[in-house]
Amino acid sequence: MLIALTVQFYLAGIGVFSDPADELFAIHGMNGRFVLPIVGLLLFVSAILAKAGGRTIGLASLPLVLVLFQTLWFILSGMLTGGEEGDVNMAATIMVSFHVLIGLAAFVVTYMLVSRARRLIATGSATVARDQESVRSV
Repeated sequence: MLIALTVQFYLAGIGVFSDPADELFAIHGMNGRFVLPIVGLLLFVSAILAKAGGRTIGLASLPLVLVLFQTLWFILSGMLTGGEEGDVNMAATIMVSFHVLIGLAAFVVTYMLVSRARRLIATGSATVARDQESVRSV
């Protein structure tokens, strides 16, 4: 997921800094609509199958939730655009700018998840995390 999100940021850069006639932003859009949700779902399912503990599974669900929310946010922002094609009002500009911050949040959460996974691997197994969470809840 971390690699897929990094590629997504790169594809956004390609779209921004290319000739609009080339329509390279479409690659960013396709990756965001298809690849990221699939990878996010695989990440979530992997955490469940690994029995990584409730907190880790919850954390593993966040990148998928953020990617889906980001798509919804982008659609809602697009509905605020007014006038002719290419004419974007200030409200739409402000809203669509949050698209980048939501993507950054997904990246940070995924990085936190990678750090947590490394710690779980270093301790020996996911059952250690589950046992620790059980002790904390008591």
